[in-house]
Amino acid sequence: MFEFCAKMYCLSFVVLVKACIESVDALCASLRILDEGKTWLAVEKKSGMSMHGPKSILRVLPKESQYRLVHRLDDGTSGILVLAKNRKGARALSEAFSERRARKLYIGLTASVPAKKQCIIRGNMIKARRASWKLDRKCTQGGNCACTEMRFRGLGQREKEENSNFPTSVARRLLIALPYTGRSHQIRVAAKAMGASLLGDKLYGGLQADRLYLHAAALQIQLSHDHDINIICKPSSGSAFSSSRFQSAWSAIDFPSLLSAPTSVICCEHPALRPQISIIKDAIAAKAKEEALFSSTTYDDDHGGLDLR
Repeated sequence: MFEFCAKMYCLSFVVLVKACIESVDALCASLRILDEGKTWLAVEKKSGMSMHGPKSILRVLPKESQYRLVHRLDDGTSGILVLAKNRKGARALSEAFSERRARKLYIGLTASVPAKKQCIIRGNMIKARRASWKLDRKCTQGGNCACTEMRFRGLGQREKEENSNFPTSVARRLLIALPYTGRSHQIRVAAKAMGASLLGDKLYGGLQADRLYLHAAALQIQLSHDHDINIICKPSSGSAFSSSRFQSAWSAIDFPSLLSAPTSVICCEHPALRPQISIIKDAIAAKAKEEALFSSTTYDDDHGGLDLR
């Protein structure tokens, strides 16, 4: 009896290990390399892939590699993830992020109509229940201040669908988010503050979907030791991301213009942002005068942001 139990235990263990290996192999095979430099590697992270644990990005890469994480994406978020190949690359990339030489653009989908089509959400990120965060209207000294520029666009006429587990027609708006800071759940919390929680974001009241509809779509990083990073990545999973409505909206996004425009965050009071505020103001004023980008600006107390109407 003891021998039989021992054999069954060993067999179960072997089956479990085999399943884990196959799962990791599948994750590794699913990693798509987007671009590569001497000291960095850019891959497409899939929705549902963790940044930590046995199935994390680093675990599925070859063991002999020295890849290091320099920034993170939520488990449900897909898109561009840059890894450093060595310490030199990690140091350079970390400095680029801290010195604001990295420009990021995210896209998302929501089933709600936002309070405003375009605004900046800013405030301190405060821990809440169930591993969630909430947004305070103020950016105080020593606080966890977050600033995000939000733009919402319509998705056009809804499609007729048959035999679909998730009706893609529930998506009503495309979100284009330009985060100026890199806080946990920053864009998801900002979307909720606008009354437009993302599809699939159960934690922040989003409508149930086949995935979290948030994708890191574009990334620009200026590097001194290596060639600059300039990547655009289209989402490859999610039925709503595969719809013709989204495809049309994606084609209309002017990525170079959005990423090259001067950062509009002039209302942040966080000390880490103060040295750049005057530069940003001058850049915005010059661009507004030359191209008449902004007809008027008013502070929006309801959402703690700057309304760029």
